[in-house]
Parts: sequence; C-alpha cells; structure tokens
Amino acid sequence: TGAPVAWSVASGASVSVDPATGVVTALANGASTVRATSGTATGDVILTVGQVISTTRSTITPAPTSLAADGTSASTITVQLRDANDANITVGGATVTLAQSPAIATLGGVTDNNNGSYTATLTSGTTAGSATIRAIVNGITMSNSAVVAFTAGAASQYLVNVSPALNPVAGGAVTITARVADASGNSVATAGNVVTWSSTGGGSFSAPTSTTDATGSATVTFTTSSVATPHTVTATTGAITGTSLTITPQAGGATHYIVAAASSGPAAGSAVSVSAQLADANNNPI
Repeated sequence: TGAPVAWSVASGASVSVDPATGVVTALANGASTVRATSGTATGDVILTVGQVISTTRSTITPAPTSLAADGTSASTITVQLRDANDANITVGGATVTLAQSPAIATLGGVTDNNNGSYTATLTSGTTAGSATIRAIVNGITMSNSAVVAFTAGAASQYLVNVSPALNPVAGGAVTITARVADASGNSVATAGNVVTWSSTGGGSFSAPTSTTDATGSATVTFTTSSVATPHTVTATTGAITGTSLTITPQAGGATHYIVAAASSGPAAGSAVSVSAQLADANNNPI
C-alpha cells in the first residue's frame, strides 16, 4: 500500500497514458496494451479504441458546386464521416448511399475509400436548377447536406409560344412570345435582343421587331389571315432563331351561304345543279 505506480503504453498506438495519473487518451482506432508498474510488479490491460460515427457531425461536400446543365458535366460528392468530437473516422466499412432531390441529375455508385471517406460522381442532366444531395449512413440520414446548381448554357435558340391557342378564328389575333434558351431548352435571361418576326401563310404583326426583356422574352401580336390558312411564326436575332408550332385558323361563326350553279348558261328548260355552302364573314367554308 502506498507504493508508487508508473503507467505506460506497452504496445500499440491507439492510446496515450499519463505516466503519473494513469489517465488514458484515445488517439486512433485499434488496440493498445496499457501497463502499470510498481517496483518489480507489472500489470497489463488491453484497450481497444473504436470511433463511433456521428451523423450530425459528418460532412458531405460537392466539387464543384455548380455545373452546366449539359448532360455531361460532373461533380465529385465526398462524404467524410466524423465522430462526435469532429475527428475524422479513419476506417471504412460503413454503408453509405446518396439521394438527390429533385432528381434532375445522375448519381453514380458510392466508393468506400477505406479511410472514412466515401465518394460518388454526380453527372448533370439537361434541366437547369439545383439539387440537394443527402447521405444515408448505416440507414441514418446525415444532418448535413450539399447543394449542386445546374446552370443554363449559351443562348442558341428561341422557344416560340402561341397563346391563347393554336386554332384562333381566321382573321383573329394571337400573342406570340419568343424566349431565349440554350440547346436543352433552359431559359437564358438575355435582355436587349432585337427580335425580327416573320410568318408563313400571310398574316400580319403589330410590329416588325420586338426587344427581349430581363427574362429573355419578347412578345408581339400576330393577326392571322382572314382566309383559314395555316401559319408558323419565326423569331430571329442573328444566328439565334426559333419557330412556333403550326397555327391553324378556324372558320368563324356562320353568316351566310355561298350559292353556286354548276352552269352559268344552261339551255332553256334544262336542269341546273345548284349548291349552297355555309360560310363565315370571310367566306371560309363551315
């Protein structure tokens, strides 16, 4: 009783020990032998250190954080597992999966790097926007998440829309909107483009040109031909162009009959075939 005791680590590197007090500090995963020595007497104890994963302290990081929405650009998603003391887990073996919301990109399989980190490749889709990436570790969703942005590419086309409908009354007006877009149809906010309008099948525009606003959109009023003839409308600025779906004007309300005889000079007393075609005010048949 009362004999001094000296403490030491006889083997292993997973712990350290205060030689006077015997207080042990965990340093790494693994087993170590702690020895107590008093005079010629010794005693050993084996201590095994194993970190516990903290799903609230572990991190998930994308590199890069922004991709072109071109269907080919990629970001590396790295999950670094940590314990409650923010120390990196240094061994592999955990079950890690990734999920995205909304699902606008493609997530590859997760690779265990056997050092506490896990990686996967996120490949962009063709839709601009952003996706939140979350990691599930041993069935538990991590608190931290990552956000990857997908940006539109260079302006390459106009998307031309007709409203309120593609089948107006012949001679009626529709609103044409041309929106600047990339090759995948994502909007590109480009102000100041001067859009020149043209059409097939006749018709007329309220103005020959319009200018795109801050959202990259330009509008014009198009009046269809009084004859029920199909039209398409094209918007053009230099090499950037786009064409609407076909506008198919319909006959208006019936206003009269168009009466025609098979012959304009029949012989006296002979029969003549006469037809009557119901028509609108512009003589479009109904």
